[in-house]
Amino acid sequence: MRPLNLIKKAISEGSSFVIATHINPEADAIGSQLAVYRLLQKLNKKAKPILDDEIPSNLKFFPDVVKIHILSRQKFAPANYEVLIVLDTPNPSRLGKIGDYLSRFKLVINIDHHISNTRFGDVVWVEENVSSAGEMVYKLYRTLGVEVDYITALYLYAAILTDSGCFRYPGTTPSTHKIVAELLNKGVEPYGMYAQIYEKNTVHKIRLWGNCLKNVQKKDKIVWVEITRQMLKESKARREDLEGVIDFLRTISDADVAVVFQELNSEVKVTFRSRNQDVDVNEIAKIFGGGGHKMASGCRVSGSIKEVRRKVFRVLRESMEKR
Repeated sequence: MRPLNLIKKAISEGSSFVIATHINPEADAIGSQLAVYRLLQKLNKKAKPILDDEIPSNLKFFPDVVKIHILSRQKFAPANYEVLIVLDTPNPSRLGKIGDYLSRFKLVINIDHHISNTRFGDVVWVEENVSSAGEMVYKLYRTLGVEVDYITALYLYAAILTDSGCFRYPGTTPSTHKIVAELLNKGVEPYGMYAQIYEKNTVHKIRLWGNCLKNVQKKDKIVWVEITRQMLKESKARREDLEGVIDFLRTISDADVAVVFQELNSEVKVTFRSRNQDVDVNEIAKIFGGGGHKMASGCRVSGSIKEVRRKVFRVLRESMEKR
């Protein structure tokens, strides 16, 4: 039986569901999560969306965001639920503490579009060539015969818009645009959604970006920037304000790869973007325990920024020299 049909069967037969997504969530994660939450509610199922992180400020306009159970604020009892649905998450470690609960559920459903997905769970539906998890959730609605209402359309449009890079990235297909057309027919207003997600900047964010961009470095075909905790402190910005820096670096035309090194407590978050189809940054990230897509990936590596940069560049340059 096809994975989508297995999921349909599990939803039809199940009565209580938890919907989870990855830490450091973005619009595809939260949008897909809330869309599945609404799907289950329409089917009169007991459902709870949970997250081991905070909601990004630019997504707090989502009407159902208040329904998300934040683990750091409330206790959670897995025993009260039968099925866990995991969205947009390539491996359990990306779930944070939620990853510790997997064995407590009767059934784990894994819905994802990352090439690096480890195929965890009992029912696995991975489509590596679609734009987003949101696009897959739309297919789930259609398979179950549930109408996509205006609020759900908002969530799915935000998911597809952001993870497709505003319809620029590989995975954006005629099918993607057909789905988006259906969402627009539900009343989604494109500029309004774009403005909510991308045009809510603060002075602190702009100052942080200014500090980042003046420290951009380039050697050979690699462009990168190192972002320290002190830089965030000085600008009074939030960590989420760094979203988009990597995509801006990727626009440098004579670079094949862009890298952002972001200092955390005892490790460094490394984000990759490739401009060259021959440079598979997913393979680079996998070496350090991360993953993602061929042209966009990330990982976390223990050590100082300088130590991590040396390790990453050694592997990255070896890979680029083999082309």
